Amino acid sequence: MKLILMLVLMASMAQAGQGGGNGGGSVVCRDEKNLIQRAELLDLFEGRVLYKRNYNRNLTPKEYFSRVEERLNDWPGFKARYLDVLAYIQDYMILVDDGHVLSRTDDVDVLVMEKGCQYEQLANYTDIGEIFVSDEIYSFLGDLGRTGLIVHEAIYYLFRQNESHKERVMDARRLTGQLMAEIINKTIIDAVMARHGLKKEEK
Repeated sequence: MKLILMLVLMASMAQAGQGGGNGGGSVVCRDEKNLIQRAELLDLFEGRVLYKRNYNRNLTPKEYFSRVEERLNDWPGFKARYLDVLAYIQDYMILVDDGHVLSRTDDVDVLVMEKGCQYEQLANYTDIGEIFVSDEIYSFLGDLGRTGLIVHEAIYYLFRQNESHKERVMDARRLTGQLMAEIINKTIIDAVMARHGLKKEEK
């Protein structure tokens, strides 16, 4: 049954992919030997810098996932689809060995960058639903960033089915950054959801 569901999901990912595209970005700070000193999921970096969100780096992956799930309760239809995708998204993630760099896609708008650091591609979708992830960067993210990446991929998959490339990439980052934060900005979440035709359902 799991194999059948995975094949159905991969087929829908391929249909929604329309040639592949961005799968996630990161802010990376390197030393003079080009070794990573710090790395952060772009969603969380923008959440901190642009939206003044704070993040607890001491939770377990299960606690992070539970937090996101609870915050999607106002959109039960979207939440159900998100959980379906989340259940299998890790099966599509393929780590690319250290020493290799993922190509930057043309659908990334980086609004702000830390001095002395740079944007680096963390993950890339392919047109058949694979998600290639830089192992070098991934290993520096910690549980917060790694969980955030998986949340981002699930949301991005759902947003890939409508809107332009750049709009859905940025909305996936905005929503992930809010859902992972200690305190959310409901106005931003509502605006992102509304842009994708998702309205809160009456309880």
